[in-house]
Amino acid sequence: MTLRLRLIRAAGAVGATATIAACSAHPATSPGTPSRGASASPVTRTTGRVTAVIDGDTVRVLVRGHEHSVRLIGLNAPEIPHPRYGKSTGQCGGQAARRYADQLLYGKTVVLTTDPREAATDRYGRWLRYVTVDGTDAGLDLLKAGHAMEYHPRSSQAEQRRAHYVAAQTTAQRQRVGQWVTCRVDQVTKAAPGHG
Repeated sequence: MTLRLRLIRAAGAVGATATIAACSAHPATSPGTPSRGASASPVTRTTGRVTAVIDGDTVRVLVRGHEHSVRLIGLNAPEIPHPRYGKSTGQCGGQAARRYADQLLYGKTVVLTTDPREAATDRYGRWLRYVTVDGTDAGLDLLKAGHAMEYHPRSSQAEQRRAHYVAAQTTAQRQRVGQWVTCRVDQVTKAAPGHG
């Protein structure tokens, strides 16, 4: 017999509705282990330590003894070469974005936060999260430094932080920092479409 059913029987007919509502308010999985493709609502926060920086928008994080790939929500950084995955060349600004993310995140304790408007995982099984380090939104920091572009899939609602991310990118473009000074416009815009 499920916990919910036992609680309903124990509460009796009068308290059954309140018990069901209370049980369904909590996700079936723990905050650190969302189900694949499931909605990330309600917002969950999980703490972990960054064990690797893959590129400017993807890190590996150790959470409760298990390592997970985490894709930062709301931005896209230029690609670096990934020969293991058949990508022998990178994009302009990719190595600089990776170095910046590495200095910002590697070895640090971070807070991973879901967005209620975004899926919990992407098609590659990576967790989709905002990453906060020392009270700073790492994605926003990457955008301000010009090492990423604001990005959200057209099929989804805009993420909660999108307006801040768009403003940060606009400021970086105006101030000509990061990829906005080192790369041609056509090189930067080629990095925009994917969540790779």
